[in-house]
Amino acid sequence: MTPTLLLIRPTKGAQAFARECAALWPDLPIVRSPIMRIESHGAQVQPPGSVILSSASAVPQIAVPNGSRQIAAYCVGPRTAKAAHAAGIKVALTAPDADALIAEILCNPPNEPLLHLRGEHSRGDICQRLNKGGQPCTELVVYRQVSQALTDPARELLSGATPVILPLFSPRSAQLLSLESTHIHAPMWIAALSSAVYEAWAGPADRVALAPTPDAQGMLKAILKLM
Repeated sequence: MTPTLLLIRPTKGAQAFARECAALWPDLPIVRSPIMRIESHGAQVQPPGSVILSSASAVPQIAVPNGSRQIAAYCVGPRTAKAAHAAGIKVALTAPDADALIAEILCNPPNEPLLHLRGEHSRGDICQRLNKGGQPCTELVVYRQVSQALTDPARELLSGATPVILPLFSPRSAQLLSLESTHIHAPMWIAALSSAVYEAWAGPADRVALAPTPDAQGMLKAILKLM
């Protein structure tokens, strides 16, 4: 039976990933049902110095200054770095995950405190671990991840018999969909961005593949492995 791909990322990320999947597998059915949406936590922030960005969702919350002063960003993941660059922010470092970012910063510490702009729900304890390692850092919540109900097509898919390929990009999305696990009867093929993301999944898993790299290309490889 041909599986169906269920994308539960926030709308913007889901749209971009759906295009990549459609280019590789044009006959693969895709259902999009964002399990959360991104909302600003307040006015845009004018950082006094360099920032840490662990998600592209933080980029729109930055008031990028005009003139010669440029903000430098330490980014988790190429998607975050790409968004920062497009917004006129200098990318000082791109690391594949929070652990690698912390290690890189502690090996080559900047001569200034850092500000981690993050979501309401965040993992990795970046700020705390940097301070413990001797790098001054503060953090500020600039957006929230608000849960959303599944669409009717998504609910029908999960309660049916067709295998469902479920890419899980974050622990938060994994946790939110796990709340629906009692209503899930379809065979679930889980592609997780990392072991930490998969550990947050409490629903059924008939097949599991971890992305070899924590990015979209790694997720595509995990999906290919499932298929």
